[in-house]
Amino acid sequence: MKRLLNYIPLFLIVAALTSCNDTDDVSAIFTKENKKMTLIFEDRGKETKPFDVWEGNEELKKKSIELRDKEGNYTFTFDGLEEDGWISGNFEGKIVNTKLYGTWSADGKSNAMSIKVNRTDGPRETDPLAIEFFNSFPNIYKYVGDTRSISLYYKFGQIKHRYIGFINIGKKK
Repeated sequence: MKRLLNYIPLFLIVAALTSCNDTDDVSAIFTKENKKMTLIFEDRGKETKPFDVWEGNEELKKKSIELRDKEGNYTFTFDGLEEDGWISGNFEGKIVNTKLYGTWSADGKSNAMSIKVNRTDGPRETDPLAIEFFNSFPNIYKYVGDTRSISLYYKFGQIKHRYIGFINIGKKK
């Protein structure tokens, strides 16, 4: 019995070390549910606010939000295979007028992400929010999030503090 008690600390240490996992479950985050964009945000450290793609024009903003809220707009599906914390695969989605198809990959440890748009279908976007989304999506370099919501950060010249917010909208069909 005394010998068994000597092994208890060893079992606890092994259990503690094996339960420490600092790698995201990228498969669960990206591929389990469809995604819908919420808005584009500016992350200024202590302050995060929606990015004003409308330059103060409230009428344009209202129209953009109506287009965003329309069913099927700004929706994306990611598929992929995960291996050792990395996932890569295909995506497809629709902004307002334009459908995007391409490939993507993400690292669950560093949160690095890349997206390549291989094909677009449909007319060019004319709405300011849709144009910003279209131009920023291929420039995504990292993700932050979980199985409920995700933020995809993109580079715009030297600017790296903008991100596209997404929420999960339901299981894939």
